[in-house]
Order: sequence, then structure tokens, then C-alpha cells
Amino acid sequence: MRNFSKSAWKHFIAVALLGFSQLACAQSLWTWNNATHPAGVGGVPGGASGAGVWVYKGVYYIPGVGHMASPLGAWRIESVTGQGNFGRVAHTTRPTNTETGDDIGLIATGTQPIAPRIRVSDGWQDAPISDVSHGDLKKGDWICHSGMSADTRSSGGYRCGTMTMDCPRTASMCYAAAASGNLVAGGDSSGPVWWYDGRGGVVLMGWVRGSLMIDSKQWLSFSPVWLIQDHVWKPEESWVSWGYPAGNDGTGCFLTTSGCIKP
Repeated sequence: MRNFSKSAWKHFIAVALLGFSQLACAQSLWTWNNATHPAGVGGVPGGASGAGVWVYKGVYYIPGVGHMASPLGAWRIESVTGQGNFGRVAHTTRPTNTETGDDIGLIATGTQPIAPRIRVSDGWQDAPISDVSHGDLKKGDWICHSGMSADTRSSGGYRCGTMTMDCPRTASMCYAAAASGNLVAGGDSSGPVWWYDGRGGVVLMGWVRGSLMIDSKQWLSFSPVWLIQDHVWKPEESWVSWGYPAGNDGTGCFLTTSGCIKP
């Protein structure tokens, strides 16, 4: 019988848990997460990797927007804030990046746990995520977002503003703006939207989706966290050939320093 190293056995077990059918193929494509900022926010071509930790059926994912998590099966490799593999796109509402509707995606990192800490700015590289928003975003509430655009990077990697209208649990998109000037720019997509929790951590609210020009200012639009909780993934939105099933049985949750939480 062939002798396997400890790392090889770990790889074999991971593949078995994920239901992959061909070990040789999996070994050539799959690696453990070794990114500098494994739960975000890292730079990827055109924007950010997403941020946070979603757990579903023993697999860990980095959630974000679908137009950045595309196409299915694509590697996401950190390229701006440090080198490393995040994983592969397992689910996306934008498999060809031309679809409309909800804009969310999940990058699968494997079965190795990821700590719920994210890079929110140049000065805060490991902010603990203590909670996620629960549909109680109100007009006037303060928010911040992290991003990779030149404008946001020149501001230390993040910018802040206020909600321009209520964003209830039923909303599929939320809006915010700065008191003066723009709040968001091209290249910020999939960066986290967050606010301080008052205890040394942050509350994850969602991910940068795009912008809206209002009164000559770029408003921020973002996909709220509950879209990940609620979305029923279709077969064409799922990398089913690698064992990521379509659908949603409701057991997924966001890993936080307070435990696994649902919005």
C-alpha cells in the first residue's frame, strides 16, 4: 500500500467530505487557503475578494457580490494586499456576469476553518466580526466600506457615510452616501460594508455592489448580508461538478466571534 504524508491524508479527507469524485483531478486544482487576508478584504482583478465567513455543510466560504465572483470555478488569488489563494467560485448569481437581480457570490476555501477577522483598512488588518446586520438599517445610520479603488485606497482603504434610506430585511439593495463628495468608485466592488460594534470589532452589513449618481455625487449601493442567507442557488449558479449542491436548506450561517449567526 502506498504511504501518504500527513498533508496528503488531509487533502484526501477534504476531497471525500466535499464529495469530489476524482482525487487526482482534485489534487491538481484544490489547495488549502493560504491567502494573507483569508476572510477578506484582499484585492482581486477589478475589485475585492469579498469579506466575511459563511459556513455551510462543513465548507467555508468568503461571501461577496456575484459580478466579482464569476465565472463558476474560477480561482480567486489575492493580488493587491498580499499573495495567496482564496479558493474557487462555488456559487454566483452572475455566472456569465450579464445577469440581473440579486448580486451575490461565494468563494469556497475548503473545510479548514477561517477566523472571522477581516482587513477593513490599512491600519486595521484583523478586525473581528462580532455580528451581521439583521435588517435594522435605518436612514441616517453611519456605515463604512472597504475597497480597492484608487480613491478608497488613498483614504486608508475605507470611506464612511450614512444610509440615505431605510433598508428593511426584505430589501435586496441598500444605499448610502457621504456628506460631501463621492463614497464609492470603480474597483471597490465586493468590499465589505460595515460599522463599529462599540466593543473593538465590526458588524458586517453587506458588500459593495455599485454606485448611483445623485446630485452629482456617487452614492454607494450594496448587497445586504441576508441575501446570502435567503438565496436558493440554481444549478446554473452552482459549481455542481465539484460537489457544491444547488438549493438552500437554511442551515448556513455567518461565522462571527459570537458564534455562527443568521441575519
